[in-house]
Amino acid sequence: MTSSASGGTNDKPLYKVRDPGKLAIGLFIMSIGLWVLYKQISHPDLPFVCLCLMVIIGAALFLKANWNGVVIDLNRDMVEVPGGGIAANDFSDYCKPKFLLQYFCRFKFNLRDISEIKKYCKLDSKGNQSHAMIFTGSFGSARIWFNSEGKRDQLYASIRQINNMGIPVIKG
Repeated sequence: MTSSASGGTNDKPLYKVRDPGKLAIGLFIMSIGLWVLYKQISHPDLPFVCLCLMVIIGAALFLKANWNGVVIDLNRDMVEVPGGGIAANDFSDYCKPKFLLQYFCRFKFNLRDISEIKKYCKLDSKGNQSHAMIFTGSFGSARIWFNSEGKRDQLYASIRQINNMGIPVIKG
């Protein structure tokens, strides 16, 4: 977690928890797209070039959304998270472009609106673990996936401490 202040006398720190695994995935996909596009320059095939450009743009938007990770801004009392884990509130959300393209966006909600946070671990058939943290509150529900348990626990402890949440981590 990185902490930085703007330099003012009443400025509270800005906490960031980044997941380098997500950034590595985005950079890898972008570099593959750029390499394939470079190889196609000598023999241009328009549909294939367009597909490569869409992959590169998608990877760039994914990187932009995930670059800062989860940001806790104590000055504005806000939490900013990368998209991809925002739950639908009703059936019509599945038809909305903002919901469908949420992996390329960032979402903000008030830190005080968080009423519950949970740690979640998923084990797949190969024995690989995926770690997540679930926020629940007046904004709805959001699940943030991490490639490491340490990054998830770092964010969990930070929000629990900042939001004065005891054990169990439910604020009512």
